[in-house]
Amino acid sequence: MIPPAPQILHASCVAVADRAVLITGASGSGKSTLALQLIGLGGLLVADDQVQVTTLEGILWGTPPRPLAGLIEARGIGLIRLNYQAQARIVVVVDLDREGAGLDVPRLPQVRKIGTDHAALPLITGKNRPNLAYELMACLRYGRDPLLVNPDAPPKELSDARVV
Repeated sequence: MIPPAPQILHASCVAVADRAVLITGASGSGKSTLALQLIGLGGLLVADDQVQVTTLEGILWGTPPRPLAGLIEARGIGLIRLNYQAQARIVVVVDLDREGAGLDVPRLPQVRKIGTDHAALPLITGKNRPNLAYELMACLRYGRDPLLVNPDAPPKELSDARVV
């Protein structure tokens, strides 16, 4: 089977080890700002502004397009050159255009997925989430598959944690 062709997405991507978050949203929604917050908490830049994504065997991989590798935009500062990771497995997607907090958002929502014909990933709605960088770092550093669990899952699925 021929793998699908790589796509370039208007997004940012930050990794912890080989696990990464793909940050999506309209121009000016805060993708680079969230990426810089994650990097400040110990993440490593994969790509900013454009991310090349490839699906192999149901896994979505993110890489930086060559001309932008290691560059990130800090609004009001300019382009910053950083160390970067050349490839990472995307395990979660954040959409900064969708409301993520507020009175009308359930405390324990059903897990949302986003994907293609070849891969599906958990989706976190990120608009107006003041602690989003911390929440994402916890997912990337310590998260287990499946990363997000539906609140009405059987009790074993909810409590299947490991001691480290």
